[in-house]
Amino acid sequence: MITDDQMRAIALELPDTQERSHFGHPDFRVKNRIFATLWPGQNRAVLRLTPNDQAAAILLKPGVFAVPSGAGRGGWTSVDLSNIEDGEFRLMIRKAWEALPRPRPRKELARRRTAGV
Repeated sequence: MITDDQMRAIALELPDTQERSHFGHPDFRVKNRIFATLWPGQNRAVLRLTPNDQAAAILLKPGVFAVPSGAGRGGWTSVDLSNIEDGEFRLMIRKAWEALPRPRPRKELARRRTAGV
């Protein structure tokens, strides 16, 4: 089981992560890109996984992972924090963090603009 405080601490261990708020819920993001949201008091978090990671998680652990109604597109995956082990949660939140789009180096952006791409 992962408590709200543990989820928050685990998320904030990831490099460059900031806690903010999104629709009244604490969220965790890097450079304004959200990868996790906490639903305090509900034993629930939502992670933004790749479509492959989302499908695998739901297939392997349907009692822990689910597609939130209306939000499954884009990899958003609900996690039952009362039903997941620490190591497994750390792995999945790291996957969400790693799946964030990373900014391109300035030289590559300048080269693409010059090339008209």
